[in-house]
Order: sequence, then structure tokens, then C-alpha cells
Amino acid sequence: MADLSTSEGVDRPGRNGNGVANGAASHRPPTDRRRPVSGLGRVAPYRLLIEEGSDVFSRHDRAGRFLDASPAALPVLGRSPAALRGTLWRDLVHEEDREGFDRWWNELHGGAPTLLTFRMITSDGATVAVQAAARAGVLIDDRVFEVQAVTRTTTAAADLTEVLTHRCLDLTTRAAHLERANGDLTGFAAKAAHDLRSPLSAITGYAQLLARRQGAVLDEVSQQFLANIMAAAGDMADMVDATLKDAGLDTGGRRRGPVDCDELVDRCLRRLEADIDAAGASIEIQPLPTVFGDRVQLGRVFQNLLANAVRSGRPGRPPQIVIAGSRRSNGWEISVTDDGVGIRPIDRERIFREYERGSTAEQGTGTGIGLAICQAIVDAHGGRIWAQEGPGGGSRFAFFLPDPEG
Repeated sequence: MADLSTSEGVDRPGRNGNGVANGAASHRPPTDRRRPVSGLGRVAPYRLLIEEGSDVFSRHDRAGRFLDASPAALPVLGRSPAALRGTLWRDLVHEEDREGFDRWWNELHGGAPTLLTFRMITSDGATVAVQAAARAGVLIDDRVFEVQAVTRTTTAAADLTEVLTHRCLDLTTRAAHLERANGDLTGFAAKAAHDLRSPLSAITGYAQLLARRQGAVLDEVSQQFLANIMAAAGDMADMVDATLKDAGLDTGGRRRGPVDCDELVDRCLRRLEADIDAAGASIEIQPLPTVFGDRVQLGRVFQNLLANAVRSGRPGRPPQIVIAGSRRSNGWEISVTDDGVGIRPIDRERIFREYERGSTAEQGTGTGIGLAICQAIVDAHGGRIWAQEGPGGGSRFAFFLPDPEG
């Protein structure tokens, strides 16, 4: 191995082309944060480790050329120290790893020691995965700038192409599985929605028959009950059509447009009238906006949020519910707030992702899968939905709907 303390061929920022020393300011600018380091030739007690060790010890100039390397370069890098001398390190790096190598090399010049795993090409064209730790600095005695590095083989980046190939195959297999699963779910949704049409048709038909035959003799309350039945059946038919559309089937091409939230809430309250009366709930409806979206799907959001609020009351205390809307810079925020049992902070995100019967039942919130449906609908409208603690200790569910583009 050559004397690692030699400075031949080294970039000497402190000397001009004639070997005459420049001013001290040219050696180390005031803003230079590099710390002086000692050259390898100044660690004589460790020479045996350097010359006989399995790791490659190397020195490089500012451009990255090898100034010297320990004998381990031959078994590790496939090139002898003599063959490496004067060679740009970057030229030996695998072309797919050069961008990362360049970033690493530039970071070295800030003075901090860094570590990088990458691939190098040996003299016979083989690929070897290595891990290099390096440090850049100005040598203490002769003010020569150089990079000192320790390089060893590693399995961390070995056979990256093969690994990526296996991952691609795995992802392809999973994608095929998901496609089959989605196909099964689509078929199930279509069948379930189709099967629901028959009882809905029966409910609607008998309600209309009752209205024609007995409507004149029914008192006002009974007539209102009958109207509620027919309205609920119509809403459920809309939901069936929405399910069929979500399953990829054409049911008339629902389109998005202006949606009056006051109207949606009014319909939801009629459907939930029995539950509201049973709970003794008091509901305050503040002015609500007209938003842009799918009327049926947004109706499902209001239905789920209101049903949860009605069922969230504390024992012996009728729930107090407030429905409100407020303008934001680029859309509307709508909220349903109750003073019920509330939801633990740790559960406020999870409840939108999955249905965990145990935890929701313990809290008495009655949330369940309905909130996952709400999030899917709001996400499809380009908005977001979240839960937080209400002013009265209960829960405040809010969702944001952006203004239509254009």
C-alpha cells in the first residue's frame, strides 16, 4: 500500500500553481464549518488494521478522485489500489444510484460524517452492494483538503433489481386479488339492492292504496303518519339506486347539483321522528346553506349524524342537539353537536375508519359503520369530516364541503 500520508496530486486550495503559499484567508474561509482532521498516515498505530483489514480505507480529492486505497479494495471493489488511483469514485457507482451518491458527496463537504448504501460496478462488470462512511476536512499540518472514507460490502442493498421484481410480482398478485374481491362485493351490492326493491315496492303500493281508499276518513295525525311512510319508502328507493350506482350499474345517471341542506335536514327529522320522540330530544336548527353535491348521498350523511346524536344522550337527560352551518373561505362547514356521552379522544379518528362493535357499544354512542359511510361520501365530494368535543361535553361532528370548481 502506498504511504497514506502523501499529498501528491491532492487539491491544495492554500497554494497557487507555482507552489507559493497564498494568504491565510484562502486556506479556510471564515464561513467554512469544516473541522480539521488528521490524515491516515498520521495514525501509525492503526496501520496494521488499515492494511490487513477487510474494509477499504480510501482518500479522495475534492472532485472525488481516488488518491489512495487500502489493499482490501481488490476483494471488495474488484480493483487494485493502483487501478483506483486517479479514478473518479462516481464513475464506478451504478448509474441508478448516482443521483443519491451525488447528494451524499455534496453533503460531505459541509463537514459532517455521513453514511450511504449504494451499488458499485467491478472491473468485470459485476455489481457489488457497499456501505461507505466518509468525512471531509482540511488536514491539520499541510492544510490539504481531502475526503477520507471506509467502505465495506453489505447485503442491505444487494440484488435490488431482484427485490424490486419480487415486489412488483407481489403487488400484481395483490392487485388481482383485490380486483376479484371488489368484483364479488360489487355483485353482492347489486344483488342486495335488487332484492330490496321488492319489499319497497310493496310498502309503497300498499301505502298508496290505503291513501286512495281510506285517506278521506283518516284523521290529520294518521294522514301525516301515512305521508311519512311514503316519504321514507321513497328515500330508501333513492338509497337503493345510489347503491346500484356505486356498484357500477346505471340507474338513471344521478348528477350533482345544488343541494338545500335545510330540506335534507327536514326530511331526516321526519324519518327520525319516532326516535326523537322516544329520546325526548330537543333539536335546534340554525340557518343552513345550499351546497353542491349529490342530494341522496349527502342526505345519508345528515341521517347518520343526526341518528347518532339522538342516540347519544346521557341516562335521564334528553339530548340537546344543534345543527349549524358556517361559511369558510372556499366552502361550507356543517356541524351536528350534542351534549351526550361523547367519544374518547383516542377514538375520534378510528371511528371513521372501521366498525368496532365493542368500543362503540361501551360508549353508547351508537356510531358504528355509519360514520365510515359518512367519511366515504364526504371524501368523494372533495371534503373532510372530523369529530371533536362539544361545548357541553358531548360530541361535535363537522364536515367541510368545498365550493364547486369553476
